[in-house]
Amino acid sequence: MYKRQVLQDYLTADMKVYNYAKDGTSTKTYLEYGRQNAMEPYMREGDYLLFQLGHNDRDNKYKGTTLEEYKDNLRKYVAMARQRGLHMIFVTPVTVMQDVGKTDLGSAQERTLYGFATAMKAVAEELDVPLIDLHQKSIRELGEEGVTGSADPNGIYYHDANGKIDATHFSEKGARVLCGYIKELLQDNPETQDIAKYFK
Repeated sequence: MYKRQVLQDYLTADMKVYNYAKDGTSTKTYLEYGRQNAMEPYMREGDYLLFQLGHNDRDNKYKGTTLEEYKDNLRKYVAMARQRGLHMIFVTPVTVMQDVGKTDLGSAQERTLYGFATAMKAVAEELDVPLIDLHQKSIRELGEEGVTGSADPNGIYYHDANGKIDATHFSEKGARVLCGYIKELLQDNPETQDIAKYFK
Protein backbone atom coordinates (compact mmCIF):
# COMPACT_ATOMS: atom_id res chain seq x y z
CA MET A 1 0.00 0.00 0.00
CA TYR A 2 1.09 3.60 -0.48
CA LYS A 3 2.52 4.94 2.77
CA ARG A 4 3.86 8.41 2.01
CA GLN A 5 1.74 11.19 3.47
CA VAL A 6 0.08 12.97 0.52
CA LEU A 7 -2.57 15.02 2.33
CA GLN A 8 0.15 17.56 3.11
CA ASP A 9 0.40 18.32 -0.62
CA TYR A 10 -3.16 19.65 -0.57
CA LEU A 11 -2.68 22.09 2.30
CA THR A 12 -1.29 25.57 2.56
CA ALA A 13 2.25 25.99 3.84
CA ASP A 14 1.14 27.04 7.33
CA MET A 15 -0.58 23.68 7.98
CA LYS A 16 1.31 20.54 9.04
CA VAL A 17 -0.08 17.00 8.89
CA TYR A 18 0.78 14.49 11.61
CA ASN A 19 -0.35 10.98 10.77
CA TYR A 20 -1.02 8.74 13.78
CA ALA A 21 -2.69 5.92 11.88
CA LYS A 22 -1.55 2.37 12.61
CA ASP A 23 -1.97 -0.49 10.14
CA GLY A 24 -4.47 -3.12 11.17
CA THR A 25 -5.96 -1.38 14.18
CA SER A 26 -9.60 -1.13 15.13
CA THR A 27 -11.20 1.32 17.55
CA LYS A 28 -10.62 -1.35 20.18
CA THR A 29 -6.95 -2.16 19.54
CA TYR A 30 -5.97 1.46 18.89
CA LEU A 31 -6.94 2.09 22.51
CA GLU A 32 -5.34 -1.12 23.75
CA TYR A 33 -2.04 -0.28 22.06
CA GLY A 34 -2.13 3.23 23.52
CA ARG A 35 -1.85 4.84 20.11
CA GLN A 36 -3.89 7.84 21.26
CA ASN A 37 -1.16 8.54 23.83
CA ALA A 38 1.44 8.75 21.07
CA MET A 39 -0.35 11.83 19.77
CA GLU A 40 -0.35 13.67 23.06
CA PRO A 41 3.11 15.31 22.93
CA TYR A 42 2.27 16.85 19.55
CA MET A 43 -1.33 17.95 20.10
CA ARG A 44 -2.06 21.60 20.77
CA GLU A 45 -5.33 23.20 21.71
CA GLY A 46 -7.10 24.30 18.55
CA ASP A 47 -5.56 21.57 16.35
CA TYR A 48 -7.79 19.64 13.96
CA LEU A 49 -8.17 15.88 14.35
CA LEU A 50 -9.51 14.00 11.33
CA PHE A 51 -10.59 10.65 12.76
CA GLN A 52 -11.29 7.48 10.76
CA LEU A 53 -11.40 3.89 12.02
CA GLY A 54 -13.78 1.10 11.10
CA HIS A 55 -12.33 -1.31 8.54
CA ASN A 56 -10.72 -3.55 11.15
CA ASP A 57 -13.68 -3.34 13.52
CA ARG A 58 -15.34 -5.79 11.12
CA ASP A 59 -12.81 -8.45 12.13
CA ASN A 60 -14.42 -11.53 13.68
CA LYS A 61 -11.40 -12.23 15.89
CA TYR A 62 -9.74 -10.32 18.72
CA LYS A 63 -9.76 -6.82 17.21
CA GLY A 64 -13.34 -6.76 16.02
CA THR A 65 -16.16 -4.88 17.74
CA THR A 66 -19.92 -4.93 17.69
CA LEU A 67 -21.60 -1.78 16.44
CA GLU A 68 -22.42 -0.78 20.02
CA GLU A 69 -18.81 -1.33 21.12
CA TYR A 70 -17.68 0.73 18.14
CA LYS A 71 -19.98 3.56 19.18
CA ASP A 72 -18.72 3.43 22.76
CA ASN A 73 -15.12 3.59 21.55
CA LEU A 74 -15.90 6.58 19.34
CA ARG A 75 -17.36 8.34 22.36
CA LYS A 76 -14.07 7.76 24.21
CA TYR A 77 -12.09 9.34 21.37
CA VAL A 78 -14.41 12.34 21.29
CA ALA A 79 -13.99 12.82 25.05
CA MET A 80 -10.20 12.66 24.66
CA ALA A 81 -10.21 15.20 21.84
CA ARG A 82 -12.45 17.63 23.70
CA GLN A 83 -10.42 17.31 26.88
CA ARG A 84 -7.40 18.46 24.89
CA GLY A 85 -9.24 21.24 23.09
CA LEU A 86 -9.02 19.65 19.63
CA HIS A 87 -11.43 20.23 16.75
CA MET A 88 -12.46 16.67 15.96
CA ILE A 89 -13.94 15.72 12.60
CA PHE A 90 -15.23 12.22 11.88
CA VAL A 91 -14.41 10.74 8.46
CA THR A 92 -16.48 7.67 7.60
CA PRO A 93 -14.42 4.71 6.36
CA VAL A 94 -13.61 4.73 2.65
CA THR A 95 -15.39 1.97 0.73
CA VAL A 96 -13.83 -1.32 -0.27
CA MET A 97 -13.60 -2.24 -3.95
CA GLN A 98 -16.49 -4.72 -3.80
CA ASP A 99 -18.97 -2.01 -2.77
CA VAL A 100 -18.10 0.62 -5.38
CA GLY A 101 -21.20 1.76 -7.22
CA LYS A 102 -23.65 -0.24 -5.10
CA THR A 103 -26.92 1.33 -4.00
CA ASP A 104 -28.13 -1.43 -1.68
CA LEU A 105 -25.56 -2.39 0.96
CA GLY A 106 -27.91 -4.21 3.29
CA SER A 107 -28.71 -3.58 6.91
CA ALA A 108 -26.78 -1.06 8.94
CA GLN A 109 -27.01 -3.54 11.81
CA GLU A 110 -24.82 -6.11 10.10
CA ARG A 111 -21.07 -6.20 10.63
CA THR A 112 -20.41 -4.44 7.35
CA LEU A 113 -18.47 -1.32 6.48
CA TYR A 114 -21.80 0.34 5.75
CA GLY A 115 -22.93 -0.59 9.25
CA PHE A 116 -19.88 0.99 10.87
CA ALA A 117 -20.15 4.11 8.72
CA THR A 118 -23.78 4.42 9.77
CA ALA A 119 -22.80 3.95 13.42
CA MET A 120 -20.22 6.73 13.13
CA LYS A 121 -22.89 9.04 11.74
CA ALA A 122 -25.12 8.23 14.71
CA VAL A 123 -22.40 9.15 17.22
CA ALA A 124 -21.58 12.31 15.28
CA GLU A 125 -25.20 13.40 15.56
CA GLU A 126 -25.43 12.38 19.21
CA LEU A 127 -22.31 14.28 20.28
CA ASP A 128 -22.46 17.10 17.73
CA VAL A 129 -19.22 16.12 15.99
CA PRO A 130 -18.71 17.43 12.44
CA LEU A 131 -18.61 14.57 9.94
CA ILE A 132 -17.69 14.10 6.30
CA ASP A 133 -19.05 11.02 4.57
CA LEU A 134 -16.09 9.60 2.63
CA HIS A 135 -17.80 6.21 2.60
CA GLN A 136 -20.74 7.31 0.48
CA LYS A 137 -18.69 9.64 -1.70
CA SER A 138 -16.20 6.91 -2.55
CA ILE A 139 -19.01 4.46 -3.32
CA ARG A 140 -20.57 6.97 -5.72
CA GLU A 141 -17.51 8.49 -7.34
CA LEU A 142 -14.79 5.85 -7.65
CA GLY A 143 -16.88 4.64 -10.55
CA GLU A 144 -15.66 2.28 -13.25
CA GLU A 145 -12.01 2.63 -12.32
CA GLY A 146 -12.88 1.45 -8.85
CA VAL A 147 -14.18 -1.82 -10.30
CA THR A 148 -13.05 -2.80 -13.80
CA GLY A 149 -10.05 -0.47 -13.68
CA SER A 150 -8.79 -2.02 -10.47
CA ALA A 151 -6.75 -4.57 -12.42
CA ASP A 152 -4.54 -1.78 -13.77
CA PRO A 153 -1.22 -1.74 -11.83
CA ASN A 154 -1.19 2.02 -12.43
CA GLY A 155 -4.74 2.39 -11.17
CA ILE A 156 -6.15 3.49 -7.83
CA TYR A 157 -5.74 0.23 -5.90
CA TYR A 158 -2.51 -1.15 -4.51
CA HIS A 159 -0.93 -4.17 -6.25
CA ASP A 160 1.60 -6.32 -4.42
CA ALA A 161 4.91 -7.50 -5.87
CA ASN A 162 3.13 -10.39 -7.59
CA GLY A 163 0.56 -8.10 -9.16
CA LYS A 164 -2.25 -9.21 -6.86
CA ILE A 165 -4.93 -6.56 -6.31
CA ASP A 166 -5.54 -5.31 -2.80
CA ALA A 167 -9.25 -4.46 -2.68
CA THR A 168 -8.93 -2.27 0.42
CA HIS A 169 -5.68 -0.28 0.18
CA PHE A 170 -4.77 2.31 -2.41
CA SER A 171 -1.87 3.26 -4.66
CA GLU A 172 -0.41 6.77 -4.75
CA LYS A 173 -2.94 7.61 -7.45
CA GLY A 174 -5.75 6.31 -5.26
CA ALA A 175 -4.45 8.19 -2.22
CA ARG A 176 -4.55 11.41 -4.19
CA VAL A 177 -8.08 10.72 -5.41
CA LEU A 178 -9.19 10.26 -1.80
CA CYS A 179 -7.44 13.45 -0.69
CA GLY A 180 -9.39 15.27 -3.38
CA TYR A 181 -12.61 13.79 -2.03
CA ILE A 182 -11.73 14.88 1.51
CA LYS A 183 -11.00 18.39 0.31
CA GLU A 184 -14.35 18.58 -1.49
CA LEU A 185 -16.29 17.19 1.45
CA LEU A 186 -14.70 19.61 3.91
CA GLN A 187 -15.36 22.54 1.60
CA ASP A 188 -18.99 21.50 1.08
CA ASN A 189 -19.77 21.08 4.78
CA PRO A 190 -20.74 24.30 6.60
CA GLU A 191 -19.42 22.80 9.85
CA THR A 192 -15.89 22.33 8.50
CA GLN A 193 -15.24 25.66 6.82
CA ASP A 194 -12.55 26.56 9.34
CA ILE A 195 -10.29 23.74 8.18
CA ALA A 196 -11.43 23.82 4.55
CA LYS A 197 -9.83 27.25 4.08
CA TYR A 198 -6.40 25.67 4.53
CA PHE A 199 -6.78 23.50 1.42
CA LYS A 200 -5.21 24.71 -1.81
